[in-house]
Amino acid sequence: MTEKLFNPRLIATVWAVYAAATSYGYYGHSVTALTPVEAALPAGSPALAWAAASLLLAIGAATSPRGKWAALGRVSRTAGIAICGALLTMWASSYAIDAIHDGSRMWVSAKNYLLLAITAAASATVMGRNRSRGEVGYGDQLGKSH
Repeated sequence: MTEKLFNPRLIATVWAVYAAATSYGYYGHSVTALTPVEAALPAGSPALAWAAASLLLAIGAATSPRGKWAALGRVSRTAGIAICGALLTMWASSYAIDAIHDGSRMWVSAKNYLLLAITAAASATVMGRNRSRGEVGYGDQLGKSH
């Protein structure tokens, strides 16, 4: 039963939805505490960065775990969750700095984003595979025969 929960494509789908919702939430909006993050992003847009992560994760979720597209799916999931983890770490750092500098309660958001960043890192260990443990062919991707 739990093998199905640890399916790389299912986890990528959940993260893709999270990243898409976050992108939508930041579209056209700016948060003062995230000014350093905006300055560090190539396009200066948190919404665009989250959208890129969501797109990569969605491609990785939709790609078949078998055949010639399997590698594309694995790379897309891995890149997408890496971007999510980096963004979540940036959010946590920015809010922590804001809390220290202003003495505000932004530390609450900082610890939440830090926990999400850790969760993204844990998710990456599953999303780097093409199949979950319960799927046929799982041992093949590990270099083992049936």
